[in-house]
Amino acid sequence: MFKEIKTLRNFAAYKDFAWPNVADMRAFSKFNLFYGWNYSGKTTISRFFDCLRAGRLDEPFLGATFHVTRENGTSVNERTIQPDSTIRVFNVDYVRRNLRWDQPHDGLEPVFILGEENLALQARLEEISVLLSPLRAATTSAEERRRELERSLNQKLTDESRKIKQQLWADRTEAFERPQLQKAIEEIGPGHVSTQLTDEQYAEQSAKFSARFLDKLLAVNPPTQVLTLPKISSQLLSMTPSGGVIEKLQENPELNLWAKSGWQLHAHSAGEQCAFCGNLLSVERVDQLEQHFSQEYKEQLDKLIVIKESYVTARNAVVNASSLLFNRGNFYAHLAERATESISEYQTAVTAERNKLDAAISLLAEKEKNLFVRLRCEIESSDNNRLLQSIERLNAIVREHNDYGTRLAESRESARLTLTRHAASQAAAAMEFFDTRSKIDALKNEQNRTVQETQRLETEQRSLRATLDQSAKGAERINDYLDIYFGKADQRIVPNDKNRFEVKRGGQIAVHLSEGEKTAISFAHFLATIEERGALVEETIVFIDDPVSSLDANHLFGVFSLIESHLQNCKQLFVSTHNHEFFDLMLDWRKNSSGNIKQDSSAYLVRKLTDGAESKCDLVPLPAELIKFRSEYVYLFSLIYRCEQNPVQGGELLTLPNAMRRFLEAFLRFKYLGLDEAERWNKCFGKAAERVRKYLHVGSHENAMRATKIPDRQEAIEISKLVMAMLKSVDEDHFNGLVSKVQI
Repeated sequence: MFKEIKTLRNFAAYKDFAWPNVADMRAFSKFNLFYGWNYSGKTTISRFFDCLRAGRLDEPFLGATFHVTRENGTSVNERTIQPDSTIRVFNVDYVRRNLRWDQPHDGLEPVFILGEENLALQARLEEISVLLSPLRAATTSAEERRRELERSLNQKLTDESRKIKQQLWADRTEAFERPQLQKAIEEIGPGHVSTQLTDEQYAEQSAKFSARFLDKLLAVNPPTQVLTLPKISSQLLSMTPSGGVIEKLQENPELNLWAKSGWQLHAHSAGEQCAFCGNLLSVERVDQLEQHFSQEYKEQLDKLIVIKESYVTARNAVVNASSLLFNRGNFYAHLAERATESISEYQTAVTAERNKLDAAISLLAEKEKNLFVRLRCEIESSDNNRLLQSIERLNAIVREHNDYGTRLAESRESARLTLTRHAASQAAAAMEFFDTRSKIDALKNEQNRTVQETQRLETEQRSLRATLDQSAKGAERINDYLDIYFGKADQRIVPNDKNRFEVKRGGQIAVHLSEGEKTAISFAHFLATIEERGALVEETIVFIDDPVSSLDANHLFGVFSLIESHLQNCKQLFVSTHNHEFFDLMLDWRKNSSGNIKQDSSAYLVRKLTDGAESKCDLVPLPAELIKFRSEYVYLFSLIYRCEQNPVQGGELLTLPNAMRRFLEAFLRFKYLGLDEAERWNKCFGKAAERVRKYLHVGSHENAMRATKIPDRQEAIEISKLVMAMLKSVDEDHFNGLVSKVQI
């Protein structure tokens, strides 16, 4: 518990407060009551306790210093202050933080939001709603602009790729469409100007691309059979079979050939009939034929046939090689002349080789026809190197042709790619590809950013709404307190579908709520939140500032009942009020049977005094008159009477005009109900009316109070005497009754 505010300096009107060192100034107790008129400094004290709760000094209290002691011997000052969740403060600031009314429009019923956290949540919800609208619009706008840019860019890419396909890729099976053009442009990069060709470069590359492209040629395969031909020697042509030669057959090769054919049919047929003539073949004739067509004859003939067949095979190979698959027109222009010469040389060599082989074959055939004839070797020796060399020279030109074609194809492909890059570069520049892509990427980033921010805010929005919805469901406890406050279950708060509250009176939506009703709702909310989050009343220090509205004092007993029933067990209670009736209720609660304030309670008067030209607030023991008299009216009279009988000193003079004004307003209003204010004053004070009114006006108004010096002591005494004299003359019985009260 707090014990004393030892010092409080530069805290609003508490310029240089020090705890009074007087005998009847009790330290703070379990129950503490502050009484003071409006603007006396009560709310400022509650704000000081709220600073102790928050653990900081905010504007406009920065620079304030203080020293507060606790019952346990510890203390706190502006340097050691820490947040203290056990302190709870109800004042106008709490109402402002925790209750926000939506102003009614066009006859709609007023609704409100309860709770500081809920107000913050609702404020955040409204802020989110404000933020979401432009975010969603920005997302839609970014998406629409991005799609339009992409559509336009894709159409341009499609159109340009079609042109490039027709110009450069029509002869290829590969696709060249929008994706290929886009890839080519992206490979070029933003610095694509460097890939554009000059006019000379473009003409050169176009010529390479347009060059006539000829097919590849197959090389001439050399007739390798001529390389392995056996040599026809004189010995081969002059050799004849030895032994029994039939002269008639030897002299007639055709007859010899005929006889050979017949012999092959009648070999080993001695004594048999000849198939041709029908005569019997004699043994003697068979022996003659066997000696003529001997084994030696057969071997020489077979050898000769084999050699002849190899020459026939070689000749056929040479003949086949002479049939070329190309001519001059199949070669590139720069090779055509050499190719013509080489082809001619080759064909000449082939003809010569074929003629030699024909001659050899004829000679061998003649020898085969008559093996018994010795022939002269008149065949020119074969020079197949000439043929092979002509083939090699021709194949060299073919290779050169093919190599040139390969280089030309590579050159053409290189030119195709170069021209494609050139066309892609021109297209990129014309369609402002990279600038457009940058804009698209920027719009994508903007869209992603706004989408993510929208999603984040929507998630937060759902969470806040769920929290507010849960909070709205807890309104019943507040209604329980309102039942006590109003003394009946007539006034209820009910949540609507927008997580706000509406007030129902008698089951109907209430419209014109009084300030007292609004204060009641705030106070009920305050009581309901004391025990939230597991807090215990027994561990809580509570400060309640003016729970009864100045404009609606109809529910004094309800407020008192709530405090008495729900806060009497709190760790420490502070209550401040300007309402004397409420003050009396609270004071009676804290009195013992002897009429004195209980030991567990303390009571104080909050005053605004002056120190030179500057007003300031202080805290003093509650005057005995306020303890003794239940009526503020009697208390006010006692202040005037004491000044007239025993003039006050110093700063106390500042409170006298206000006390006198309040007393006279009450007396005159009831004494002269039918007169207006001016008539009342003139009737009571006569010529002195203006003097008294001026004194009260200058001395009792807040603005004047700040700028005036201490009222003149003699003037105060004289005005007090005028008031006492007026009372005695106007209503002596009333005057005597008041005097008897204050003299007890």
